[in-house]
Amino acid sequence: MNLKSGGACEEDGTCYPSVSHINGQSIDTSYLNDTDEQKFINAMHNFGFDTQLRGSSKKEYTHTSDGGKLHNNHLHSGKLNPNYK
Repeated sequence: MNLKSGGACEEDGTCYPSVSHINGQSIDTSYLNDTDEQKFINAMHNFGFDTQLRGSSKKEYTHTSDGGKLHNNHLHSGKLNPNYK
């Protein structure tokens, strides 16, 4: 599975113009095929990303909510609360 990301933040932790990607709290990724996309969403959810926004024209994946047409070209995973030891 190859992932393509628009990034999480700049080296200094900023993310202009986004206000939700500060300090890597969120990350945008391009969509994969339906099977791999759900596996990726599950992995991100299990790692601690509490919010995952899909586009309004995308399939309703588990652990996602409608992020509107802004997210039709990428999945937004955010509100990271790491779930690991």
